[in-house]
Amino acid sequence: MKESPRISNVVILSVLFILFACQIKAQDTLIYKNNDKRIVKLLELGIDEIKFRNLEDSSDVTRVIEKAEIKEIRLANHEIIRFNEDLMDARLSDDDQKKNQAIKLNFFAPLMNHLSFSYERMIKPWVNVEGELGVIGVGFANNEEDASGFLFRGGLKLIRRPDFQVRGQKLTHVLHGKYFKPEILYNRYSKRITYDPGFFSTAPSYTDKLDYSNLSIIMNFGKQYYVKGGFLIDLYFGLGYGAQFVNGKQVKDFNSSIYQSKEDYNDNFPYTHLQGNASFPISFTFGMRFGLAF
Repeated sequence: MKESPRISNVVILSVLFILFACQIKAQDTLIYKNNDKRIVKLLELGIDEIKFRNLEDSSDVTRVIEKAEIKEIRLANHEIIRFNEDLMDARLSDDDQKKNQAIKLNFFAPLMNHLSFSYERMIKPWVNVEGELGVIGVGFANNEEDASGFLFRGGLKLIRRPDFQVRGQKLTHVLHGKYFKPEILYNRYSKRITYDPGFFSTAPSYTDKLDYSNLSIIMNFGKQYYVKGGFLIDLYFGLGYGAQFVNGKQVKDFNSSIYQSKEDYNDNFPYTHLQGNASFPISFTFGMRFGLAF
């Protein structure tokens, strides 16, 4: 007996429906941490990675993704595999990795009678630019010298690349690591100098108002720590050469009949750093900054 075409079509459609149902049943779903979804065929669940095939791709290309990017996997058999966040995990999120600039406060500056903020930005991986602006004469210290002025410092921060890897962990960030930073430091301020000739001198004491400016080239060494969420701690010290000017002249060229020696008006602590005298023009700086990355 000859089989009718209608019955053959029904059989073909039934077979296609079963195959389609099996295909649907074999689908797995990846749920990303940002709640995006991807329908896949899960191939392997490793220690750090997930291997799968994209069902929308007709090829048999095997794709790989880090487990840290996935919140959960919904298997075809309705089983759900969830990945809880490990509070001890050193890996940084994608949001953290996108933060490549920061604003920081010089923590000890108010104790030294000035206030300053710095701005840091990545210009390319492992090379950042940083500048700092501040005001002299404000802070917690008693301003007995009636000091007032401003400061500027800036330079390139060369961050050391890590020389090791830990499996499954992103230990690097563009704002984290040991660094070397050559910089230029300049400040300008006025302050009151009280000159006391001494107990055995008949000369009267004298109060003078002098204008100072300092220019230094300093090589800084430090380490900046990036904490999850964008908090920064920056520790540094630096050494270099500097020159000090009084009333527009270098200390060695400044003369006044009021003072007995240049040490009477040479300012060894010009607020932003330690400065040697004209015969030993060494500049030394150190500090700690706290900041937020964005």
